[in-house]
Amino acid sequence: MLGALFAEHYGYAHEVPPDFHVHTDADNVPITMHMAKRAHEHLEVKAAGINHFSWIYDIREKGTGRDMYPLLRQYFMNYRESFEPLTREMFRIFGLMPTAGDSHMCEFLAFTHDPLTKPWEKYNLKLQNWDMNLERRASRLQQARDIVAGKRDVNELRDVKSEGVPEIIEALTYNDNRYFEQLNLVNRGKIPNLPDDAIVEVPGILSSAGIHGLNVPPLPAGIAELCRRELALSSIMVDACVHGDRDLALQALLLDPMMNDIDRARAILADFLETFAEFLPQFHGEWSLKTAGERMAA
Repeated sequence: MLGALFAEHYGYAHEVPPDFHVHTDADNVPITMHMAKRAHEHLEVKAAGINHFSWIYDIREKGTGRDMYPLLRQYFMNYRESFEPLTREMFRIFGLMPTAGDSHMCEFLAFTHDPLTKPWEKYNLKLQNWDMNLERRASRLQQARDIVAGKRDVNELRDVKSEGVPEIIEALTYNDNRYFEQLNLVNRGKIPNLPDDAIVEVPGILSSAGIHGLNVPPLPAGIAELCRRELALSSIMVDACVHGDRDLALQALLLDPMMNDIDRARAILADFLETFAEFLPQFHGEWSLKTAGERMAA
């Protein structure tokens, strides 16, 4: 997203397709990764929040240290209206630019799926193409099997989109002292106005001494509250899974911003527990029928 916004400033606007967006469909990933790399050549970005819901609090030009936030705001607010309109709206309202892109960010926002106003039409929100994603995963799995069998060269993996794991292993092994833009770590004060035991997303340094997240400024109050709700949902879901507690699982579903009906939540939970019964034995049998008080007493 940043690559597209700053393309004109850094002289490679010709590389940006006219209809460029950052949707996570498999066929769109190559161009988004290319634009991300172009942005990385020029910019140092610091963002904080939770996984897939982080917010840029500082952006600097590499080499000069120039504060690029005013230019980012100017570019985004005057860029074509069809480009990530929900991100622009949240940027305008909350004052910081979210990083995830519209198709991911909308999952965290209760006001993106009202059946009367249909905000998904206003913001052009689309579902992922799951068939395409399944095909990509099958292709990757076959690639891995062929490499293990010696039918293909392991160096092919150098061209595969990385989620950062190889780079993290490399930095820890070879003491690279590498700066990493986004790490998911136990908070422990890194974001001072989020729960201390929560998993948060912050920048950090990787070396043979370990993984060390940076302490960042408090998030604006509204953004922090959106993150806290998601963290509370996750905490309740963990308790539900540990104890096989269907009531807690239902509570977690009802905290999900995508849920707006109790009966629908109950139906989803029943279907989920039936479909994945073999992986969730704690929700079935005598233990799962006990009340929360009985389980605590046990």
